Amino acid sequence: MKMLRNGVLIVMLGLVASGCYVQSLNVFYTDDVKVDLREIAGDWKPEIQTGESVTNKQITSWKFTTNTVETYDGDNIYSELKTVYFKVAGTYFMDFTAGDLSKGDKGNVFNGFWAAGIAPVHSLCKVDIKGDRLTLIPPDAKWFTDRIEKKKGRLSLSYVKSMDDSGNCIFTATPKEWVAFLKKYKDSEEVFNPKGIFVFTRKE
Repeated sequence: MKMLRNGVLIVMLGLVASGCYVQSLNVFYTDDVKVDLREIAGDWKPEIQTGESVTNKQITSWKFTTNTVETYDGDNIYSELKTVYFKVAGTYFMDFTAGDLSKGDKGNVFNGFWAAGIAPVHSLCKVDIKGDRLTLIPPDAKWFTDRIEKKKGRLSLSYVKSMDDSGNCIFTATPKEWVAFLKKYKDSEEVFNPKGIFVFTRKE
């Protein structure tokens, strides 16, 4: 019964999270743009999550390696993400998917960040490191939705969508198409909206 309940929760989290993140069946990078971002490795204390201050919530520091990140949401629920870092036209990005569930030790072994990659699908963040300050900015899902559903300009990325009007889109664009898109929009605050920003300071 507990396994069934957890399974239902995982599916629900996946559905909720998929509306908050831009998701792709393919990776967002080509092999030639992958990088070994060693300077991101370490513990980073959250200050802002999804645009809101969390300094008064005592959230556990996130632990970054070159291929994983241990995340904690606003309720301090842990999940691991698998990550690949890459660089497009001088800007760093992070492709992430759901990681290993077996490392959870409190019963609650997944959060919304983990659920964003459960399908399995890939999600994305823009990465900026300046000294002891780390900033992650996911692309604004609403910007993409507006172009698909409200036809606010042309979107040259392929996608699939449920026949249900409230269904979410999952992109099927190739890695090469994503890299070309990121070269064009990497500096756009409409695509990478600061309202969804994550900010961390390196823990000493």
